Amino acid sequence: MLSLIIALLATVAPPEGEKTWQGKLCAHDPGRNILVGADTYYSYGAAKVWAIRSDKLILVDQARLKGARDKTFYVNNEPVTLNGKTFVKYGLPRVLTAAELNPRPFGARDGVPFYLAKEDLGAEVAYLLTQPVGCEFQPYVVKR
Repeated sequence: MLSLIIALLATVAPPEGEKTWQGKLCAHDPGRNILVGADTYYSYGAAKVWAIRSDKLILVDQARLKGARDKTFYVNNEPVTLNGKTFVKYGLPRVLTAAELNPRPFGARDGVPFYLAKEDLGAEVAYLLTQPVGCEFQPYVVKR
């Protein structure tokens, strides 16, 4: 029992000598088709991301961390049709946690999923993952 308590109290630190900041990560897991979140360390110099899982650091495959910042529809502020509704960009991107959103995508455009807030039963605002490291999402609202 004591070893379990010690394991729970142990802190995870980035590799020695890496200049990092601790933050959040949000990414779409295509295998399970859900949004997942994790605490992370991000290395400034090496552009590496480590997810903190079960008191271990796991180096994250950067190819799996795709956001929408370089997608043409996002850059050009194009409307997006999801499940029969047209959405338009609304305001500035905001930081959310994976826990604030429904984990299953509401829809997708050019392979990038949109999510709804857990309390949004009417599907009025959809959130596009723009930056996985830092959990940045761009809100889109139903066009009126």
